[in-house]
Amino acid sequence: MQLKIIDHPFEWDRFVMQHPGAAFTHLFGWRRVIAPVYRHKPVYLAAVEKGRIVALVPLFRFSRLFYPPEWISVPFFDHAGILAKNPKAGQFLLEKAWDTLGCRNSAGLSIRQNMNFDASELTLQGRRPQIFTEKTGLTIALAPNPHRMMATFPAKLRSQINKGIKNGLTWDIGGPKLLPAFYKVFAQNMRDLGSPVHALYFFKTIFSVFPGRAFICVIYHRGMPAAASFVFRFKNRLVNPWASSLKEFRSLNTNMLLYWQMIRLACGLNLDIFDMGRSSKGASTFRFKQQWGPKQAAQIIQQGSEYLEVALHGVGHEFWDRGQMFRSEFHDPNGKMRPQDLVKKHLEYFFRLMEAFSLAQAPRIFIPPALHHGFGKGVKGFQAIARSFGIRYIPLVFSRADCRMSPQFKGLGWEEGVLLMERGVSQTRWNHVAAPPEFSFNSPILALHWANIIHPDPGRNMDVIHAWAYFIKKRARENQVVLSRDISACLTQYLNATQSRIQAKKKKIVVSLDWIDKVPAKALSDTLFFSLDLPKGVALRLSGAKKKDPRNQDEARFIKTGMPKAGKIVFEYHQPS
Repeated sequence: MQLKIIDHPFEWDRFVMQHPGAAFTHLFGWRRVIAPVYRHKPVYLAAVEKGRIVALVPLFRFSRLFYPPEWISVPFFDHAGILAKNPKAGQFLLEKAWDTLGCRNSAGLSIRQNMNFDASELTLQGRRPQIFTEKTGLTIALAPNPHRMMATFPAKLRSQINKGIKNGLTWDIGGPKLLPAFYKVFAQNMRDLGSPVHALYFFKTIFSVFPGRAFICVIYHRGMPAAASFVFRFKNRLVNPWASSLKEFRSLNTNMLLYWQMIRLACGLNLDIFDMGRSSKGASTFRFKQQWGPKQAAQIIQQGSEYLEVALHGVGHEFWDRGQMFRSEFHDPNGKMRPQDLVKKHLEYFFRLMEAFSLAQAPRIFIPPALHHGFGKGVKGFQAIARSFGIRYIPLVFSRADCRMSPQFKGLGWEEGVLLMERGVSQTRWNHVAAPPEFSFNSPILALHWANIIHPDPGRNMDVIHAWAYFIKKRARENQVVLSRDISACLTQYLNATQSRIQAKKKKIVVSLDWIDKVPAKALSDTLFFSLDLPKGVALRLSGAKKKDPRNQDEARFIKTGMPKAGKIVFEYHQPS
């Protein structure tokens, strides 16, 4: 992996447009806005591996009177932090940026991040970067047209919107021609708040650099601008970074009508999401936005895409047939699959819901509802359909499935390119609220339901979650268990633990991994873990695979390697001379 300064937009913007966590402020064009208007020096850094960007961060050297300069991603915006394909690439980029830009000895580094980012490894090296994640983004999933969108709002909200119209408010939506009206409202409102005001040239430059992406909405009262916003089209959403209203007109419901016109515009552009912008929790702007019903749960999943792995469980879990409800959506209690056309339709609707909420992380995992499933039915079975939707892994309980063939290994089989893995029966009932931690570590997957990790008092949810996290980490250390990052890493280590053959010879341990060639290659991760009981003080030499550095303290308890080149890894040890 190498650090590279990017000076052209093509490669940069291609990564931004493909990354599910990207914001409009990550686009390369913002350096052509901020640099000429405010004279802040841009440096767009990327981590490059095999000629492709794997992480990036846009930075500006922000000069201030009476204070030393600071590197910021990106000034004037709440979010434009590190985008990375994986945490390792993001950590590499952060550390190299810290060194390359001289942040340790002179200017500081401030990252405007929309998710938590681990900078702990840099805390012992003098000054550390500031990772800001305080503000919360709020988004609304849009209906296909304004009429249907209005119908989703509560009656009180609809009444407030209509009240603005009855009060004689009018509106206009357009481009640069509305800049004077927008700026009149924006500048006056910012001065009333005691906040610095962007130069008019700043907004003119945005229109110049991003033609067709920026729009202005203005609300008028008797021909006078009373409220205005500046919105930006990015991917499948309309983003609202700047909105203002004059306090003397607010009693006329100018803000309500302003936000409704932005939503109407987004529907008219056939977009999926209206991004209301970021606010501090508890602030008046946050409370105002909440009444529109923003989807915070989807936002959390979007922001945590590097740390969460989304799985498909079902559209509604149940299956309805002529008014009768059955618990399992895709198979009956005997493991017989529902009709193929209905299974495909349910899956299609699930992925449409994912798209509507901008959850770009397509699930690789399917978890059978009520543990009802079938295995061994070939091209006519569920696995063949699931694979066409991108599903690659299915954790199940084989004893509760309709198995027409035996799994290839104990607790693991594959069919039509999909891996099926024994998950074990959950030791905690699905409806046990705030369940005390319990798990015997006798199966590769700890299966919990939402009810198990929430508290009747929502303010104490984190107490339950922290108790589970502490229990899992403590018992994993006691049982010499590896905590896997994702399903492919879990599967690979499970096979390593159950299928690898170990021979202990004189000062040599030989591990044969013949199973690697039998399992579909794309299903495996590139990492293995070993725990060896060796005499104290011996030196260890590894052959057949490369040794890897641990990512954290939990991994440091094991010997971490890559996959072997020839199905065998040899550990040799000796007393150092």
